[in-house]
Amino acid sequence: MYSASWALLLVAAASGAGMLWHKLHRKKAVTVAAAAKDNKGIVPKARKKQLARHSPGNTGVIPDHELAALQAFLRRVCRWRGWQGGAYHIMQAWHDAEVTATADAGGAWQPHFSMLHLNDANCDALLGIIDMHFFGGKLLKKMVKQVASNGVSAKHMGAGHTTAQQRIGCRAVQALSSSWLAYFDVEDNVIYINYWRWDKQVSAEQPLNCEGVVCISRLQVLLHTLAHELVHAVVFHIFPYIDKASLAYLPNGRHGPVFQLLNKQLFGHTSEALHDVQLLPCS
Repeated sequence: MYSASWALLLVAAASGAGMLWHKLHRKKAVTVAAAAKDNKGIVPKARKKQLARHSPGNTGVIPDHELAALQAFLRRVCRWRGWQGGAYHIMQAWHDAEVTATADAGGAWQPHFSMLHLNDANCDALLGIIDMHFFGGKLLKKMVKQVASNGVSAKHMGAGHTTAQQRIGCRAVQALSSSWLAYFDVEDNVIYINYWRWDKQVSAEQPLNCEGVVCISRLQVLLHTLAHELVHAVVFHIFPYIDKASLAYLPNGRHGPVFQLLNKQLFGHTSEALHDVQLLPCS
């Protein structure tokens, strides 16, 4: 869940305000191979200690078989979108997504939109825009196939979509007593957006750091928030075994190294924190 209310997020994220993307250090997950055994087929004690030190369950790093699957997926994404994911291309894609969102077909979003604009259809349009600019319009279709093959029952697929399509969608709900901004519900296959938590003023004078990106409009925050939740959807649908049991994904509310890797490589996000940006006065 994308945690914390606007009022509490600053306090909750204060300790992480200076958080920067730390490079994931790949440590090879050593397996018990014949070469590791003595001539009686028994793993030596020293070798057992080495295996324990490098066990993904003990180190918290991404094990080789998971990392290989993630890398294969990222290579496919590069083919889908036609670019490699450098900082410039990602910044350009976010700019293009924001411009597309202001068109009628994109939901006619305004940078400082009214909360009344938060509805299922408009948020679905934003999700489609992210898919188009970052995945060549192929990710949502890919996840439809995964939903069918994994036998996931989706109760709601977003405005204008039938259950037969099994397409991830958005739903704006009025959860007044809840503190969350948005979260991906695996049972409903829906990204829920908390209507009442989108009244915060965001501007050049009051910027907000969302996912390590300095946002100067409410629309920018919403786009990056949806992308964050889309990462959770990707793991759930495309890597269900990782979502279920990976010690490199489940920590910190499913924000472990697997999430950080995908969030960075797909969207350029360097943090899952959300907090105000302190502006320095001009001298």
